[in-house]
Amino acid sequence: MIIFVDGSNRKSGTGGVGFVIFDNFNNIIEKKAKIIKFRGSAVTNNVAEYMAIIEAIKRLIKINKSNEKCIIYSDSRVVVNQIISGWQINYPHLLKLNKLTKRLLSNLSFEIKIKEIRREKNTIANDLAQGITEGR
Repeated sequence: MIIFVDGSNRKSGTGGVGFVIFDNFNNIIEKKAKIIKFRGSAVTNNVAEYMAIIEAIKRLIKINKSNEKCIIYSDSRVVVNQIISGWQINYPHLLKLNKLTKRLLSNLSFEIKIKEIRREKNTIANDLAQGITEGR
């Protein structure tokens, strides 16, 4: 399965995530958009990007009964590299989200790779995330 994810935030502190899951034949299995809240803090762009990945992993845990290998594509260079390459994390709230992501990944019965993708190739997830934060 291939999953495209994106997070979005507004100056008001609200945020949203969007993801779209494709099967290996490029058919859409599921699209989802969700408003997110972050305990005690406004939703920043990086928080929204982490939450998009976390929400996608949680959904994959429920639907990937055949233990297929999965690839999650995100257009956030910072978040992807913090997860896969150990880039420095300067904020405690992002460190918590990073640890949660890695914990979810380590407890799976199937393989998930997380990769960076160019923003213009992530339009469906981007539209879902922006749409939910804008009330569309």
